[in-house]
Amino acid sequence: QMDHFLWRKGYPYEASAHIPLIVKWPPSLDSKYKLPRGSKIAAITELRDIFPTFLDILGHWNASSESKYDGRPLTTFLSDAKGEPSLEKPWRRWIDLEHNVVYSPEIHWNALTDGKMKYINFASGREQLFNITEDPHEKFDLSAEPRFANEKELWRSRMVEQFQLEDRGDGWVQDGDLVSSRKPCLYSPHFPLRVVDCRVVLDEKLLSDSEAGETWQDSPSTSFRLAILPYLVGVFPVFLFKR
Repeated sequence: QMDHFLWRKGYPYEASAHIPLIVKWPPSLDSKYKLPRGSKIAAITELRDIFPTFLDILGHWNASSESKYDGRPLTTFLSDAKGEPSLEKPWRRWIDLEHNVVYSPEIHWNALTDGKMKYINFASGREQLFNITEDPHEKFDLSAEPRFANEKELWRSRMVEQFQLEDRGDGWVQDGDLVSSRKPCLYSPHFPLRVVDCRVVLDEKLLSDSEAGETWQDSPSTSFRLAILPYLVGVFPVFLFKR
């Protein structure tokens, strides 16, 4: 059971969401990167960092690229002997996780983690907080513990900040707080086409879900990403990230 009985990876728990990233670079790049082979780094990363990494290796990543992509090159860690990110460009403080309704209304949530703590906010308004450093199997929900009230509030405010930066609107944040009983949203702001109130907009026309899917599949950028996907697997086992 590769989903560990968590509804086909539908939940934000470590057994489902935590995937190690292993990177192997060719000997020809040894002179360029200072990180010793076999190093282990606890930084949090995502698939969206893979493409910028390839761009940087090929010499096509620059300051202007940062406005075009959510991800950042993992080479920032390879370039330091201790695997530390650049002081000029600190690494992200957390990553966001998200799942729309599937199989069950319960599987509708947003989450944030920095690899040490994890905050989960279900669309129903239910919250969970885990210390995944001391409790890697997430057996102890700390959200109702009075001594963790400030920690929970910190992570809730971070989720508010995340949604505001993404300009999600009143369906997600109102009066500076998260909205409870959020409606299902199939298209988040990360979808590669314009999204307004969870609907895809093309030439000022609201598309149906099927039209949006067909439009995305037919776009040149999507065709390119799908074409190079097989080449991204196994190219780069030596370099392990937290996530």
